[in-house]
Amino acid sequence: MTEAAVSMKAESVMEKRRIAIVEDEPIIALDVKNTLLRLGYGLWGVVSSGEEFLRLAGGGRPDLALMDIKLSGKLDGIETALEIKRNFNIPIVYMTANADGPTVERARMTEPHGYISKPVKENDLFVAVETALERHRMETRLKESEERYRRLVENINEGVWMIDRNAVTVYANPRMAMMLGYGPEEMMGRHLFDFMDERGREIAASNIERRKENISEEHEFEFIKKDGARLHALLKTAALTDEQGEYDGALAAVTDITERVSMEAELRRGRAELLEAQKIARIGSWSFDTESRSYDWSPQMYALWGMDPDRPVPERDALLERVHPDDRPELERALDSALTRGESYEVSFRILLPDGRWAWHVSRGRPVFDRQGKVWRLFGTVQDVTEQRETGDLYRALAEKSLQGLVIIQDGGIVFANLALADMTGYSEHELLAMDGAAVREMVHPEDRERVWSGYRDRQEGGAPPDHYDMRLRRKDGSYTWVETYATIITYRGRIASQGVFIDISERKKLEQELTAKNEKLGTLVLELEAANEELQATNEEFETVNEDLIRSQNELIEANTTLAKTRDDLETVNMELKLSRDRYQSLFNSAGAAIFIHDLEGRFLEVNDAACGRLGYSRDELLAMTPMDIDAPGYAEVVPRRIEYLMEKGSVLLETAHKSRDGRVIPTELSARIIDYEGTPAIMSLARDISDRVEAKSLLERRLRYEEAVAHCSRELMADSPESLKAVLGRLRLATGADRVYFFENFTDAGGELRMRQACDSRGPGVPPRTESDRPAGLAYAESCPRWRDELSEGRTVSGLAEEFPPDERDLLREQSIQSLLALPVSVDGQWYGFIGFDDIREGRRWSDEDVYLLRTAAEMTGAYLSKCRAEDRLRATLHEREVLLKEIHHRVKNNFQVITSMLNLQSRSIKDEAVLQPFRESQNRIKAMALIHEKLYQSKNFSRIAFDDYIMSITRELHISYKNISSAVRIDVQAEKIELVLDQAIPCGLIVSELVSNAFKYAFPQGESGDNQVTIGLKSRGEEVALMVLDNGVGLPDGFDPKKTGTLGLSLVTLLVEQLKGNLEISGAGGAAFTLRFKKMNGGPPGGAPGRNE
Repeated sequence: MTEAAVSMKAESVMEKRRIAIVEDEPIIALDVKNTLLRLGYGLWGVVSSGEEFLRLAGGGRPDLALMDIKLSGKLDGIETALEIKRNFNIPIVYMTANADGPTVERARMTEPHGYISKPVKENDLFVAVETALERHRMETRLKESEERYRRLVENINEGVWMIDRNAVTVYANPRMAMMLGYGPEEMMGRHLFDFMDERGREIAASNIERRKENISEEHEFEFIKKDGARLHALLKTAALTDEQGEYDGALAAVTDITERVSMEAELRRGRAELLEAQKIARIGSWSFDTESRSYDWSPQMYALWGMDPDRPVPERDALLERVHPDDRPELERALDSALTRGESYEVSFRILLPDGRWAWHVSRGRPVFDRQGKVWRLFGTVQDVTEQRETGDLYRALAEKSLQGLVIIQDGGIVFANLALADMTGYSEHELLAMDGAAVREMVHPEDRERVWSGYRDRQEGGAPPDHYDMRLRRKDGSYTWVETYATIITYRGRIASQGVFIDISERKKLEQELTAKNEKLGTLVLELEAANEELQATNEEFETVNEDLIRSQNELIEANTTLAKTRDDLETVNMELKLSRDRYQSLFNSAGAAIFIHDLEGRFLEVNDAACGRLGYSRDELLAMTPMDIDAPGYAEVVPRRIEYLMEKGSVLLETAHKSRDGRVIPTELSARIIDYEGTPAIMSLARDISDRVEAKSLLERRLRYEEAVAHCSRELMADSPESLKAVLGRLRLATGADRVYFFENFTDAGGELRMRQACDSRGPGVPPRTESDRPAGLAYAESCPRWRDELSEGRTVSGLAEEFPPDERDLLREQSIQSLLALPVSVDGQWYGFIGFDDIREGRRWSDEDVYLLRTAAEMTGAYLSKCRAEDRLRATLHEREVLLKEIHHRVKNNFQVITSMLNLQSRSIKDEAVLQPFRESQNRIKAMALIHEKLYQSKNFSRIAFDDYIMSITRELHISYKNISSAVRIDVQAEKIELVLDQAIPCGLIVSELVSNAFKYAFPQGESGDNQVTIGLKSRGEEVALMVLDNGVGLPDGFDPKKTGTLGLSLVTLLVEQLKGNLEISGAGGAAFTLRFKKMNGGPPGGAPGRNE
């Protein structure tokens, strides 16, 4: 850097900032100190250890510390920085030659303000210091701003609550703490779940999952205060994220709404009581918004219309479609009138319910007007009056169909008359209802009129006149008919009325008249009868003669009865023989080994044998009261009707089904059925055979094949050796066995030497919770919970059975997990018991067969072999890592030593004024940088035996360009390098060759005063095993007969020696600029294991 540039930079420092240097290499520290002073900074001091800096910083703090990472003493630079971060507000810039990944990651934890790579360059130092000071100033201002906001948050009237990613409280303002009855310090460090009940914890856990998805929301929540009271709060929540955008906690603004919630509860109770009243009265309420054209229904409205309350209210046209066609016009007129003219209405109509019934509704509506007098909303109610209407309709139907005349008179006029009355009088019902009071009175015969109507008036006024009498009614044709009348007072449509029942007694009256006439004739007949009696005595003699003939006929009848009795005896004998035959058939039917069922084509059992009763556990009478659908297991009963149809078509069928016994057992059954003639009618006879053994054998075979396939799949998964291999194995075993939960527990020994187990991974079915031990980082001690398991599994034996069969202490452990049955298989690694694979059934228990255990043990053994391989690979990786760390440290130390030499040369060069003497110092520095850069690239690389030489060329040319800045500012560097890696034995000589040739171009290719497009090109190419390294310039070129061996300069002599070391060939051309092309064969391998080369 020129003196003018240094001066400008010095002037940019507003005031001298005091800089501390913490470096244990004195020469490097002196070099950095002189550079800082040249740049115009103040010096706080130079210390060589972290302990010394921490001691001195307490008396007076620097504005910035330049910190070497590798320090002598107890504390390295990173540990010192941690102490500075805890106790001092001092920005830190690291100076290091060790920029490997793990070191950088450690350094990043201290939040440094910058990095400078060694060797320290003046320009880099200035940029790093200025950037760090400015960043520190901005951070200080930010902290002051945060403090202002903190005071604002602590004094606002809303609660502010912040939790970390583990739901632990990291901040609560005073208002938040006061809401819950705590002090802010009491809430700090407490889990969010400590302030809520069990139901609240479930809701909060779900809410936290949404925060992890970066979902912000506003919702209500109920907390438990310190005194046990409930705090109803409104929360506005948002997720907090870290630098990588990952969930890091949540922030909530909390408002106390306890009073509002109490008022809302009162409103809900009132609304609930209203809804209950509506439910009892079968009344629903509704409103209609004229702007949105939408309805709002109360829950009872949905019930009245038989609709799902979770679905939206249909449009008006859809609702009208369900109204009876006869009632629809009147309802539409009422609604339109309310909307257009603002008229209230009451209308009755019928609607069609989902079950096909018609229901009577009465709807009442009232409009609400806006400020302009337009209908804004309609409010109304609907009441189900089906029961009342059905009662009235029943009464009306009885009245209409009655053979007796029925009339209701109110205010002197007829308001109801049935068809029977119309038939009696010759009038139509309409004509009767249209009569006025005078016409009604004139229907009574003049001789009966006063008696009838005076009794009507007396009855209306509360008297008790005769309610049963005869009278004459005038017919339409003017004739009169006699009626027997029963009169009574009723309430009709809310008012007093008189009801009359008329029985037509015209025929009775006519018969009475005829009876009177006949009585008169009877007297005449009595006289005639006495005369006839005399004639009867004469006839009696003739009767005796006839009687003798009758006795003779009676004897003949007795003889015929005797013959009939004999015939009846013969018939009884035949019936007895038939009964014996039927008994023999019944005995054979009942002795059959197969269950036999006979049922009609409708499915009713007609006969069953003893085997059917015994198998299903029902008596014969119980089965005869059942159908095939009653005894078929679910899934089979539904196909019985189709089975009967198939039988009717084919005549017989053979199929497999399943019967369900009285005790709930499902019995696999083979059914052979055919059509038979049963007592003259078609019927179906079915022979049912129990095939449980066959089905069980088939199930066992399928399970064995499934287990074997699962074990083979597990083998493939473990051979794939992916991070999810073990979890995939457990998932496959769960699917194959049907277990609800399959898991792998590994053993470990705690600090006290106690053997414990912890879950490594698991696979669970849908809705199955994890085992509770998975939430215990400390695991579960065998000695405390299940010592028997330790003894059994460590000896290679399994643990299995139903939960109820385990010892009491183990049974309690299983019940905590809702386990019905369990199987645990030991897993051994390198001959030692390592853990176990467990299978849990939580829905239904089972007993694991020996064959199941044998097949699954194969999977456990494969798992142990896989874990043995993983353990061996881990040991190998650890060994390789230790070797890499050692090699990295060696390269770092070598590079540091080069840095010390560079700093010494730098310090020495500042005292040399003679340019001719100074030039060899610079050339030596460049050569040292070239070799140091090789080691820097090596310890930054993952492969210590070779480096990316194309990347190296970019770095070394940058360094050389800076070193020759007074010359190189007018020269452009062009690097055209393919990606090629070289081993260390070739990288070091190639690096030195590049350094010498590029330096040579800067010094001699472009004489001072020469202007134009000055360019140095470095190329790197590979063709098979041959590598070509080219350094070209477009300068003055080389003299004729140029020979690098005869130049007498150290640089080109070194190039010649290095080409020989590479066993390469150097081609030189001087026309149109200098061109050097080095060709050599690339070495394919390095030292074993990435060890340093023999020339390093």
